[in-house]
Amino acid sequence: MSEIVRVAAVGSTLDFTWPRRCPRCGARDLLVPATCRVARDRFGRFGLRGAYETRVRMEEMRVPMCQRHADANDIASMILESGPVMTAVRAVAILAACKVANLSYQAVRHGGLRKGDVLLWILCAAVGLTGIAALRWAHRHVTVRALGFVRDMNVLRIWFFDERYAEDFIAANPVDTDPAVTTSAPWYEDIRLLWVGMLLVGLWLMR
Repeated sequence: MSEIVRVAAVGSTLDFTWPRRCPRCGARDLLVPATCRVARDRFGRFGLRGAYETRVRMEEMRVPMCQRHADANDIASMILESGPVMTAVRAVAILAACKVANLSYQAVRHGGLRKGDVLLWILCAAVGLTGIAALRWAHRHVTVRALGFVRDMNVLRIWFFDERYAEDFIAANPVDTDPAVTTSAPWYEDIRLLWVGMLLVGLWLMR
């Protein structure tokens, strides 16, 4: 059974203590680092046009695995990574699949595809099916995956295929996985809610 672990990542690198065995098959010999990339908001600043900009930086987490599962995890985690590039690629595949469904529905209603839509249907079908197949393969073969950082916190969410390996990871990193440093504040302590409330009150008084 899989498990998600929250771990504090305050520094500029994602260096954790990993159990010395493959998290998929348990092999202990000839381990190699599998790379998991994750997007991280590094800092914000005001741009030339006055808009507030947030810089996103891709950081790497290296997990020791056997060669076979490391190779599979590299590809799977790349397909599923949270960075802007792969997110856009997945979005294109999903939109292509939706376009195929829409064109197919129109073809059923009107007795066939229009000449100009045949090539578009083929292209979208190829993109959509390839993307969906890649996503299914990635979800089946990923072993350790960096899901992303908790909003407004230096806390990384890591998905583990094996629950026992996740427990050993927590035991190897007791300080960084301590709930005292990884638990989000209650929703009512979010300062943004105070500003929203003040804005609503101001709008009500101005009516």
